[in-house]
Amino acid sequence: VWTQQCYPVSRSGGDVDLAAVAAYRYDNDLYGAGIAKSGMFYSFKIPSGELFLASKVGPWSELGGGQFSFAISQEHLIGIAHITGALGIYANQLADDEFYCGGSIHAIDLKTGKQLYQIANPWSLTGNECITQTWGDSGIEISNYTDYTFINSGKCLKGDGEDLSDVNVYKYDISSIRDVNVTIDVSSKSTFFATVTISGNLLFIPSATGDIFIHNVITGEPIHILRCDYQQIIFNQYNRRGIRAGVTVIEDRVIYYCGDSSNPFLPNGVVHSWQLPPDLV
Repeated sequence: VWTQQCYPVSRSGGDVDLAAVAAYRYDNDLYGAGIAKSGMFYSFKIPSGELFLASKVGPWSELGGGQFSFAISQEHLIGIAHITGALGIYANQLADDEFYCGGSIHAIDLKTGKQLYQIANPWSLTGNECITQTWGDSGIEISNYTDYTFINSGKCLKGDGEDLSDVNVYKYDISSIRDVNVTIDVSSKSTFFATVTISGNLLFIPSATGDIFIHNVITGEPIHILRCDYQQIIFNQYNRRGIRAGVTVIEDRVIYYCGDSSNPFLPNGVVHSWQLPPDLV
């Protein structure tokens, strides 16, 4: 059905798997929605497979634009599409017309396909500092990078996904921590690998920088930040474990795992349990 409604897979370009999928109900009908590695968002009717919504929300990358996470708030009929921001630094122009070299979150109205808000990783390089980075070992600035999935990756559009009017871009304010105990190579780790979690009105977004950004899932506004410990790794060098696993929320308790393979001197991960403040429960 996808092949019939969009472009044939043979013309789709590189790696367009619909890797992260979730289900929801709308008007008593069942739908399957997800984000593809090409950065495309799709919603299909189940069981017919009829295309309901489709839009391009982010760029393709070496590791896949939307590879690891698509979460749904059934209560609010909001889908949270997750653009990794890796591998390789690449630029993603968000609704504020700014370029970001890092992961991003896109909230989608599951009834219309319109984006409601976007969230950028606050550690991302932005503007000229972003687009003048070079791609791999080629020495070519990423401003010259062409995302062919815009052209041939089944960009069949349906719904209001291309309408970015009134879409706010949010970032957690890191001004007070930008120069204090900073993760090594923090801008290169400003990616979203771990799955996002929705609990009530809260959206938990783990980052490879070792942070969990907590936002309001309805409005997108930032609320709080959790951080992995800043520890000595060798001699007088310190670093912070990244986060590659998701967050589990049970009532007022948040459980998360700090640990990745980026630092051999911090080989063992740590599980943390944090109690939500009463005003967030």
